Amino acid sequence: MKKIILLSILFSMVLILVGCNNNEEIIFHKTKYKYIDFVDLNLREGQINKYGKKIGKIYSSDVYKINGLDSKKIVYCDLTQGMSDGEPFGVYASKDIKLRNLKDFKPSRLKIYYYPLSTEKERERLIYTTNDLKIVKKIEHSIEKGTPISDKKMNKIKIKIEYTIEFESSLYPHLLVSEGYIEGKNHKYYTDYNGRYYKIDKTISNYILNP
Repeated sequence: MKKIILLSILFSMVLILVGCNNNEEIIFHKTKYKYIDFVDLNLREGQINKYGKKIGKIYSSDVYKINGLDSKKIVYCDLTQGMSDGEPFGVYASKDIKLRNLKDFKPSRLKIYYYPLSTEKERERLIYTTNDLKIVKKIEHSIEKGTPISDKKMNKIKIKIEYTIEFESSLYPHLLVSEGYIEGKNHKYYTDYNGRYYKIDKTISNYILNP
């Protein structure tokens, strides 16, 4: 229960941060971009300056071209002065790019990390990875067909174990979609995909080694 409360607090913090980004759309070098809220940088690869090039500025935000991506289609905005209301922050895509959900992201690789409960001293660790497209598709489909569940109901779920699932795409290098995956003590499975909680089937558990 404590873990669920913690998850709710963290989720609320994410919403607050996203809420600070009032620039759902920006115009940079005469191109209009839209904020993509469920896609982020793959920070496990390092900070943006390691695989991106600064190409301009919007207010207090530095605008970066990401290596391997066309800056006329996707850019990343990074705040130089910390989070500030109304400043662009995150991944932005032009109208030519349709990134509405995980399917549009076209995952080609996934990684699953074991996420220790707050009472445990061990660190998060990678327990499964694959670029087998059949497996990636199965897991993607499992999440996409999930049933929405309210925060109120989710708060009543007692967590047995928690994981982080990260999807990568060969079409979008250095970007990822990250989701929480929860196995409840009720032997049911849940994910916090695209800003909402979902109840899903046991497909993912079939590929997870006992941590």
